[in-house]
Amino acid sequence: MTVFKIKTGDEKTYASFRDESNKEILVDHLMQYDNQIKMGTPVFLLFGGDGTPWENGLAGICKISSSPIDLGYEIAKNGKYFKLKLEIIIRLKNHLTKMDFSKYPETFDTGIGPSTKGERNQALGIIEDDKAIAALCRAIIDKEPDLTNSIKTVFGDNIFNIASNDTIVYILPEEKKVFKSTSYTPNSSQTIYYGVPGCGKSNKIDEETINTSDEQKMRVVFHPEYTNADFVGQILPTNVDGNVEYKFRPGPLSKILRRAYLHPDKKYYLIVEEINRGNAAAIFGEYFQLLDRIAAKKEVPANGYTYTEGWSSYSIENEFINWYIRENLYADVNHKLQNEDDGIAKKSDDESQKAIEIGNLHFSANTGIRLPPNLSILATMNTSDQNVFILDNAFQRRWDMVLVKNEFGDDSENQKLATIENSDITWETFQKTINKKISQFSKENNFSSMIDKRLGCWFVKAVPDKNDANGKYIITEDSFKNKILKYLWDDAFKFCHEDVFEDADNFEALLEKVKMDNPDFGVFKNVDFSAEKSEKSELQHEI
Repeated sequence: MTVFKIKTGDEKTYASFRDESNKEILVDHLMQYDNQIKMGTPVFLLFGGDGTPWENGLAGICKISSSPIDLGYEIAKNGKYFKLKLEIIIRLKNHLTKMDFSKYPETFDTGIGPSTKGERNQALGIIEDDKAIAALCRAIIDKEPDLTNSIKTVFGDNIFNIASNDTIVYILPEEKKVFKSTSYTPNSSQTIYYGVPGCGKSNKIDEETINTSDEQKMRVVFHPEYTNADFVGQILPTNVDGNVEYKFRPGPLSKILRRAYLHPDKKYYLIVEEINRGNAAAIFGEYFQLLDRIAAKKEVPANGYTYTEGWSSYSIENEFINWYIRENLYADVNHKLQNEDDGIAKKSDDESQKAIEIGNLHFSANTGIRLPPNLSILATMNTSDQNVFILDNAFQRRWDMVLVKNEFGDDSENQKLATIENSDITWETFQKTINKKISQFSKENNFSSMIDKRLGCWFVKAVPDKNDANGKYIITEDSFKNKILKYLWDDAFKFCHEDVFEDADNFEALLEKVKMDNPDFGVFKNVDFSAEKSEKSELQHEI
């Protein structure tokens, strides 16, 4: 007797199967055995995956009701995908897990019962052992006796005469063990620091990670040309011993992910600068799903391991990253990863599957990829940038959003008291006066986005005055003209030049009017820098 077993993790297929009105379902992403498909052949249908709304296991019995459909509609590494239509014969009330088959030894290593050989996680498989098929049927009717006649209709009246009714109780050691992820250092924050340009967003991240080594941090800058392949990794030609081979070249996400997995006792940080200057949703791609983390006191069991607080709630399948995490322990000396170690990971006893053990985590080819609890993602976002990508609500809600206030800190005396070169106006006075003007125009003209154009305290950095022996700091004239004024002309006040600046047809003409020793620098009108100075002097006098 020949039957098939089909396993899928597709939620639409599951919903279609559970809809009592459906007599038939379509299953896709099947590979191999297309030349052995015959109409009417029985199929054991399983649903699997990590973090799914169902319990993984056998869900029912179907019959093949079509020839392979769309053969080659998608080309995979090992063959061509095709689709099949299945007639639904039996829907089990509750899925039967591997443990439900543990007292039926004939079901072992069928892809349905417990595994003793480290089976591959294939979508489509064949079962040709009559005793195994009979034992699977026996397990089903032991759970749901009213299905006896339905089983006989599919497999014949003699199906239960093939195997003895006497069963052997045998619980596999690996099935009894349930390990919890308690050994990973908690560090699972996902935070976006946002604010006006120059308010100190990157500095906030530097302060948070100041005691973390460079090896535990990975910094990346998003931009319009940055892609998912750059971020995650991609297959590229590589020279291996004089031969060209196509190998996975990891991106920053894969690199920091491997380090975090293999060093559970350390904290790791992926730092994304300017997260909204690239298409963040496209760059993260399917890894967007990993941003959902398991909450405190919650647990997600999967493959004999219980994921706890801080792990991703859901996993994704990526054979390249999976192998990248494992490969170094199985590589020879000449092909080890450069500048990367293996942390606490060790080869598994089952070397045929090239699995590794990371503490109590068994990591094999079938292990889904998650963000571990010791990996944080920190990002910066400039709220005033033009031509940037909008972060949608679904993306943003998976992050903590922290506004970085535009304020001088206690340790920024040199910055705020620095004078603008060749003038007596301090940077603090200039910055606060201009920001009041921006706020005023934003309110008066209902330009809501204009408020984000304010000058950050660190929009430009003060430098020591080379001509002053007393340690005075200045904002250089060049920075003032070509950075500050240019920003105010091109961006902050671009819709109200005539209200803020002296008459000038263009920025070049404005620069020609600059007089550094003038109270208004020769270019501003209706802007009084002395008022801010007076308020500050009065306050200092009162103190």
